[in-house]
Amino acid sequence: MNAIINGKNVTFEAGESILAAAKKNGFFIPSLCAFMPLDHKPGVCRVCLVECTPPSGAPCIVPACVTPMEEGMRVETATPAVRARQRMQAELLLSEHRLDCEACNRRGGCELQDLRSALGMDALCPAPQGRAGTPSAAGPLVRDMDKCVRCLRCVTMCRLQGASALRADSTGKEENIIEFTESACIRCGQCARVCPVGAIAERDENAAALDLLSSADTFTAVIFAPSAGEALKDAFAPLSCSDMEGRIVACLRHLGADAVINGDFAAGAAAEAVSAELRERLAENAARPIFSAVCPAWAAFAERNLDAPGDLFSAVRAPQMPASGLGRSDLARHFGVAEESMRLILVSPCAALKGDPNFDAVLSARGLFRLMNLSGLTPDTAAPESFDRFPAPDKLSRAGSRGEITDAVLRSLGARVRNRTEAGDIVEIEAELGSTVLRTALCFSCAKAAELAAQAAEGNSPYAFVETLACKGGCPCGGGSVSLSEKERNA
Repeated sequence: MNAIINGKNVTFEAGESILAAAKKNGFFIPSLCAFMPLDHKPGVCRVCLVECTPPSGAPCIVPACVTPMEEGMRVETATPAVRARQRMQAELLLSEHRLDCEACNRRGGCELQDLRSALGMDALCPAPQGRAGTPSAAGPLVRDMDKCVRCLRCVTMCRLQGASALRADSTGKEENIIEFTESACIRCGQCARVCPVGAIAERDENAAALDLLSSADTFTAVIFAPSAGEALKDAFAPLSCSDMEGRIVACLRHLGADAVINGDFAAGAAAEAVSAELRERLAENAARPIFSAVCPAWAAFAERNLDAPGDLFSAVRAPQMPASGLGRSDLARHFGVAEESMRLILVSPCAALKGDPNFDAVLSARGLFRLMNLSGLTPDTAAPESFDRFPAPDKLSRAGSRGEITDAVLRSLGARVRNRTEAGDIVEIEAELGSTVLRTALCFSCAKAAELAAQAAEGNSPYAFVETLACKGGCPCGGGSVSLSEKERNA
């Protein structure tokens, strides 16, 4: 199908919105609430206004995200009238948004700031008053409704996660995104990833981390979780330098870390423990599979939402560091320091691990990025350094690229993978174990995993092992990794 945008002929698919067609053809239309990765187009911010002229009709100004393209339609994205309307809508948002940008966790990645710049509004912005709310903490997350722009992305994401802990409590000017019930929150942090402005963010532990790193009375070890490497590559992607992990190790030592340890083998320890459980289950010819519980967000979801037999779930929980020889006493003994002076900082994209008593501070990928910026450090100027050696067993396997342990579990059993099929949120893996064919599933949806658990509780599961990771894309895409809005807002 054909239409005209800003005087140029373009093609589009039937049912495609003006916004989607414009982006596909390289035309910029400012937007805020629309979020293509979630197919989220509520049409509430009204920033994406354009002027369109249908084949049989007069010109009119419409929101591009919810207006479908028509054959022969003419669209203008930046006339003086359109720009004036866009600025008016942005001013209404800014008039209620507290602009403490220097202290905001979205500093450098805020879509409202980008919108303000795109519309040339620096000189036009009114003094914001906000809604005089108080930021509230809920586990690893902090909600500040004085920054909320009512885009409803968090509500959509929470519903897709199967938790439905967030909802909009009213409509119109007084609309406010609230937590429906704290007990429903699984602490995955995906709401923080899609928030465009920092109204929902993971709790910042940079100050605590800096205090530990600068203390002369403690021995501070920084531990990289198995999925931290991939998440940090995304956080520092604009630098495009080689050996990113080694450069970050050097920066952490410059900040005062006494040891920096790669915790990749902790996933192998988890896989060994789970494979032992599975081997026992197979020896008993049990009809029910084992469901992993290593992902803390999935474990929280299962505990709160599933009425399933207790033996359905593995006893192995996150974090796996203490079980794999990375406990506080083990590290103190290895480095020859007193246990009471040992301090542990975990670097992990998993928001659900914040507040874990095994660690004195947990830094997300975003948090470490902010900490290094505030300290004036950039990896591209640091010479790569190696992780500190730690006597981890050589036989332990690493996690997969998405943080999964299924392949490591199968290797530990001595099974040989013969087929892998990925469909939607499930990866099915078939493996040969002697004369037996094991079917396993890797699931990236709590809601879908709940269906598989219900099937298993009835004794109808085709699988021997089911691993669930709550965050789509796996652990490197956890709630503390680079935001979807930063990586995929133009998808």
